[in-house]
Amino acid sequence: MNSTFKKRLLAGSVMLAVAYGQSALAEEEKKYAFPSQDVSSTLDGISSRSGLQILYANNDINGIVTNAVLETDSASGALDQALRGTGLEFSMVNERTAVVRKASFMQGQSGGGGGATSASGGSSRRDTIVVTAQKKEQDLQDVALSVQAFSAEDLDNQGIQNVQDLQFRTPGFTMGSNVVFGQPYIRGIGNGTLTIGSDSSVAVHLDGVYLTRPMSAYQEFFDVERVEILKGPQGTLYGRNATGGVLNIISAKPTDEFEASARFTYGNYDQLRGDATVSGPITEDVSIRLTGFRAKRDGFTDNAFDGGTLDGQDIWGFRGQVLFEPSDNFSMLIAGDYSREDSTRGQGFRVTEPGGGSAGATFFDDPYMVSKDYPARTYTKAYGVSATGELALGGVNVKSITALRHSEFQLSLDLDASDNAHSFVDPETEDSDMITQELQIYGGGENFDWLVGGFYLNEDASTLFDINILPSTRVVPNGFTTVNAYAVFGQATFRLADQLGLTVGARWSGEDKEAMVRTAGDPPSAFNSASEDWSAFTPRVALEYTPTDNVMLYASYTKGFKSGGFNATSTAVPGFDPEKINSYETGLRSVWGDGLFTANLTGFYYDYSDLQVRALVSGVISGVSNAAKADIKGVEGQFNLNPTDAFALNLNASWLDAEFGEFLTTDPDSAMPATVIDLAGNRLSRAPELQLSAGAEYKWDLGDESALLIRGDVSYQSKVYFDEFNYTSRSQDGFATLSGKIGYTLPGGNVTVDLWARNITDKAYAVNILRSAGFYGTATWYGAPRTFGVSLTGRF
Repeated sequence: MNSTFKKRLLAGSVMLAVAYGQSALAEEEKKYAFPSQDVSSTLDGISSRSGLQILYANNDINGIVTNAVLETDSASGALDQALRGTGLEFSMVNERTAVVRKASFMQGQSGGGGGATSASGGSSRRDTIVVTAQKKEQDLQDVALSVQAFSAEDLDNQGIQNVQDLQFRTPGFTMGSNVVFGQPYIRGIGNGTLTIGSDSSVAVHLDGVYLTRPMSAYQEFFDVERVEILKGPQGTLYGRNATGGVLNIISAKPTDEFEASARFTYGNYDQLRGDATVSGPITEDVSIRLTGFRAKRDGFTDNAFDGGTLDGQDIWGFRGQVLFEPSDNFSMLIAGDYSREDSTRGQGFRVTEPGGGSAGATFFDDPYMVSKDYPARTYTKAYGVSATGELALGGVNVKSITALRHSEFQLSLDLDASDNAHSFVDPETEDSDMITQELQIYGGGENFDWLVGGFYLNEDASTLFDINILPSTRVVPNGFTTVNAYAVFGQATFRLADQLGLTVGARWSGEDKEAMVRTAGDPPSAFNSASEDWSAFTPRVALEYTPTDNVMLYASYTKGFKSGGFNATSTAVPGFDPEKINSYETGLRSVWGDGLFTANLTGFYYDYSDLQVRALVSGVISGVSNAAKADIKGVEGQFNLNPTDAFALNLNASWLDAEFGEFLTTDPDSAMPATVIDLAGNRLSRAPELQLSAGAEYKWDLGDESALLIRGDVSYQSKVYFDEFNYTSRSQDGFATLSGKIGYTLPGGNVTVDLWARNITDKAYAVNILRSAGFYGTATWYGAPRTFGVSLTGRF
């Protein structure tokens, strides 16, 4: 797809949405007046006229009759009149969402969307957090799906600055890295590959836009409203490459009142981090939000060869949003973002077993000390623009998301990872241009809601490895891929009885891929190409049972599909098959004591076929092959106790049994590499048997809006292997980390000073281990050592 057509498609989407908005302007100003009637009729009427999403549980409203609503011109005024004295109350979660619950549940709670929820293990009150895990706004506790969510307050209090930090607060989730590449795994399912032609098994979405490349999986969190982690295959509503799960990152949106904030952080390793946000109305119908950030830090790995450091960071970026709301039934959000990095992040990997290129070199016992002779550089750039239009047409709503994105990186690295003058890569590059279009049409009422939609993606990507082996060998594989993906999907939820609900959904996905590889250098040039297409039908069925107002039980079956692909940096362009999964899940969602205690339990079993796993396709470049079968089963629990409004305790835990059922392969390190070995019974990589996280928080209200908060968090992860062979030398033993924070909010409530520390015990732990016998041998990437600092936040 050429760039001119992409631009026209985006412009056409915007013009179409604006045309809808202009027609909506002709409608007369909405007035609200209703007779005394059953609650659902009044709430549905207010929602239909205002476009406001009103969430409620059927068991909460059964048998209740609202007051008559005298004529008013605001939805909140209508809700207030209708519910006064009925035993029900409402709270505004955000500008477009309200929650109605029994008054006994709502007492003593604030309704802001920034509040914590029990599932995230966050704060001292069970405030409602709305998630869009099923592409509709729901209270997290009402979702028949395994979801863990973090509000902006949770991210701040728990010291979560980026995607990699989530693994210490989310059992079942691990996050590896290899220089620029983020490698998310959920319940043992992910992808450690590095090159175009293959994709992660955990889909990353930013404000509803799918991000294709692994470098985009590593996201810094700034001005984020919430983060959602959907565990397990999302074969219906998300579909493409979501066999492991989905990571949703939702940015804060423009506000209809002026607000501004700024934060500055200084920490050890000369860490400097700052961000600033301004948001508010420009006209009656237009509001904007602008955010900029910068994060800079010296490296925490010393390089003895030149006296410098590696694993430093220098990244900056901004995000801008313009929200048009010309009428009650139409809105258009135009968003753009840009980020750039030029640092040595991910370059401090250390040789733990010498290889052919590092034999006889200088090594150290200190995990944060290396000796590398070739200069390192990590350069990345990513930007994108999207247009999200929403139109309410009576009982039917239409949503369109159009996006264009570009990402690129350039690396130079010491391939033998030592002070030997043996080999280096300079440069390694990747460029990707992508366009996506998603259309959703949805509606429903008290006992039935539905959603249908379509999805299209086009991506053109290229990559190059300039591999130099001294004194005179040079190999330059240059790969190109084009992907076209299509899907149609639908889901409907039926209320079969007061306590029983049924959700059914399905998705048809089709995907075409083309790959070309041109290899230059010594040996002589070679050229090959390949193409293939795949399709799949992935249904979902879920049954919900709510025996009481605050307890929900569910059971579900989901089928997942991930397309095949090509190893687009290998001369022969070897392909690999699609990955498929049958998932069975059951769960309990419960709230007790008016929100004082929350207990959520999930059990699951996965039956995988043709699981895609990492393999070497050359002496150094990673690719993909298929394991025949894998079986995964496990249990997860999320518990939150709020004995007082000031005090909170949380515990999250997961137990995971993840093994290959059938897997015949060869070991590239074996003396006889052509010998076929059976890895049945081996544990999947990055699949710890046990993960635990626990936190405690106390907040003193000191009067005049001042407060003192103390929080501590501990996490534990049992042993993990980093490849399918389960060698001890490529594993990380179980370890724990501890972090903490002390925060003081000054009188007036506008300024907060935080003292924080992460990895307080200074534990050195591996986040990735790779093997290449002919070059570096075995290389290990380590997580950050102890870090600490002070942050100053101002709100205006």
